[in-house]
Amino acid sequence: MNTNLVKMINIFLILFFGLTNPVAYEVPDSNNAVLIIPGGAYKIVGDGVQYAQWLNKLGISACILNYRPNPYPFPMQDATEAFKRLKKQYKTVGVLGSSAGGHLAASIQIYDPNCKPDFLILLFPVISLTKPYRHKDCWKMLFSDNPDQNLLELYSVEEQVTKNNPPAFIISGSKDKSVPAENAIDYYLHLRKNGVPAELHIFQEVKHGFWNKEGYHALGVEGESEWTKLCENWLKKCIDI
Repeated sequence: MNTNLVKMINIFLILFFGLTNPVAYEVPDSNNAVLIIPGGAYKIVGDGVQYAQWLNKLGISACILNYRPNPYPFPMQDATEAFKRLKKQYKTVGVLGSSAGGHLAASIQIYDPNCKPDFLILLFPVISLTKPYRHKDCWKMLFSDNPDQNLLELYSVEEQVTKNNPPAFIISGSKDKSVPAENAIDYYLHLRKNGVPAELHIFQEVKHGFWNKEGYHALGVEGESEWTKLCENWLKKCIDI
């Protein structure tokens, strides 16, 4: 579908149906919350319910962001506004982003330096918008077919990492052809270079995406029954759960 047509459809949906309203999965008396940003290549917004249900079982409140996926700066505006709202309600607020949502999660602090998540969970994330391993559509949906090169470089989030970045848990799959694992690896290496605590897992037999329609994990594939346990152990270093 033509990218301009997709953008027009998204703007129509926003104006007439208010799709930027976040969906909350609250845990009573919890001091911790996670803003969930589903993927969708900046074309659509995916489903984050299973992430929320998993976090709730850990005693963590969750909020799924139904953001305007394009064009720039709409996604960044919606993510930062939702983060600010949560920060007023909870002591600790992390951000979980999958695929393009991972890119948006890592972009919050770039768009608004005053919005620093307490931690990031990045699942098979889009990271670079300039390198050969970039996702073929994300940069076009954000910035058009002829984007400002300065914006592409600014939102190649690996290049904006500093020692002030939040700790990050990152996963990807060696067989991910949509968003190659080089995205996750490059981001991790930049975090490491700047002394930011980070944990990276690359699963050998995993493609793009970890949840299935039937439940928490697509059984029989390395990594898909393991990453939540790994992440739970990592989260204990960041928050009380």
